[in-house]
Amino acid sequence: MAQDGLEHDEGTIFVARLAKVVQGVHTPMIPSDLDLIMSHFWGHNATVNAIISSMYPIGNYDNATVLTQIMLRDFFFVCPSSRAMLAMEEAGVPTYIYQFVYRSSWIQALDMGVSENIHSRHSWRSGHATAI
Repeated sequence: MAQDGLEHDEGTIFVARLAKVVQGVHTPMIPSDLDLIMSHFWGHNATVNAIISSMYPIGNYDNATVLTQIMLRDFFFVCPSSRAMLAMEEAGVPTYIYQFVYRSSWIQALDMGVSENIHSRHSWRSGHATAI
């Protein structure tokens, strides 16, 4: 059996410190920071950056910081976990993946990442969600 789980906000705590890592990035982030961030993580490749920008249009998010949190969460945590679990499932291994979402007032006060106002626990088996 293969099992993997992520928190909804997996890795978003690191976004608050991107200005220390990527030269020229602001805190809070502004839309022009997105090109700097994409170039830092994916190289100075205009084609790749255009594809990523089309997948994460700034107009779909509250601000550039939220967009960056979601984009980097997906790239570093969600997509690799999903690919690994899909490979396991294709190999015939019973596979479970879940996402944990929790909102707590104390962590919100620290402004450490994106959060949703829901509490849910789910397990996905063979592509079908089941609440636990």
